[in-house]
Amino acid sequence: MKDIFDFKRIKTNVWYNEAKLKITEIRRKDKKMISRKKLKKLCNQFLAEVKEKYPDADGLISVSIKYSNRWYSGDVSNFHQKINYFSLDDYEDIGEDPEEYEAFRFQFIPFKKTTEGGKDEHNDCLINCINKFFDGSTKYVNPEKLKEYLNLQRDDMISIDKIKDVEYFINTDGFPETIPYAIFISGDASY
Repeated sequence: MKDIFDFKRIKTNVWYNEAKLKITEIRRKDKKMISRKKLKKLCNQFLAEVKEKYPDADGLISVSIKYSNRWYSGDVSNFHQKINYFSLDDYEDIGEDPEEYEAFRFQFIPFKKTTEGGKDEHNDCLINCINKFFDGSTKYVNPEKLKEYLNLQRDDMISIDKIKDVEYFINTDGFPETIPYAIFISGDASY
């Protein structure tokens, strides 16, 4: 495979959860095009290698495909999902996918798996995550107020069965915006 394809590491300074984004660009050395079937086969091989290299990790994966006018990326997936690939076929007004592509990029970020909620001084990990999302805006979720609203003690963890109440709090307690926020949880527990 290395005699047919050129694998180029793209430098980046993007980090997530203390792990660096890794990007590899793949092109044919002979400048010929790559079929979508071959692109998917190579990406699945990359994914298998990533899982082998990081057996105790989870992570995020994205594939960008070079079309004639620009790069397009599919939705981000995690190590344990099928890879999402961009397709023009999903957009009625844009056109159809070509059968072959000049290049593609396989991007991934590994991070350690966690089987329980994180802990900090007051077990505010969920609230910290929500506030991180709101960073740069005027929104702020007060941990004491939220836990009081949920009938929890200050140092209690927030159970997944209270997420609906957390969403209600975020959408009503002092937040004047009309756009409702929803929380999506995926992993050992889902919501």
